[in-house]
Amino acid sequence: MPKPKPVQRERPSVFDRVGALPLPARPDESSMFSRWPVEVPEAQRGTDIFIGGFLDDKETGVSGALRQYKDAYAKETGRRVAYFPNARTGEVVEAIRAANRLGGPVNVVGHSYGGPDAFNATVRAGREGLRVDNLVTVDPVTAFRAAPERGRPAGFWMNVDATPSSRDGSDRLARIPFFAGIPSRLPTDRADRRPAISAHHKDVDTLMVRSGAREVLDASRRPKMDILSDEQPINDWMKTRALGARR
Repeated sequence: MPKPKPVQRERPSVFDRVGALPLPARPDESSMFSRWPVEVPEAQRGTDIFIGGFLDDKETGVSGALRQYKDAYAKETGRRVAYFPNARTGEVVEAIRAANRLGGPVNVVGHSYGGPDAFNATVRAGREGLRVDNLVTVDPVTAFRAAPERGRPAGFWMNVDATPSSRDGSDRLARIPFFAGIPSRLPTDRADRRPAISAHHKDVDTLMVRSGAREVLDASRRPKMDILSDEQPINDWMKTRALGARR
């Protein structure tokens, strides 16, 4: 009796390895509808890549700020999310490549030590001609002996600084001499937007919302032709809409 052929499984993607949200499940292969790809809602298209700070991937009393924000963000939006600890710049670039293959907007968010990593990864991505829509560095901290890549990061760059009226433990931890450096060594004077928010270093949700960074991630999913502004006369807008309808 002939032996059954082994089932060949696809190699897991970078998102499977980092525990990101899976793509929408395909219909059963025996279904007549399996020939059509599953459509992803516009608001959920694309990929958001989050890079945590010092010990962000560990369970300690002073870590996990961005990891916790990422979990809540993914649950709320249903978007495809990839997460990395800091010092994984090469893996982040690989994730950007994978996100380009999947299509849709690509956003990179780095907090604390992860801020310079996010900057460096998007600079490398730009050299490769990869798509990065937005880079958000949230109160970035430069690790000792770390230097930023030379060049301009791909996409729109927002740098968010935490400027609390009084410091808590997370603010003091981010300023330990020879261990962490604020302000970071990033060329933040070249960022496209540089809001300073009265919040602590660990308050990622507050920093993202009050700075407008969360709105930037949301806006990357909106069809550009649906945005009407004073800079675009109504007649031109209507022509754009009509052109899109004929395509």
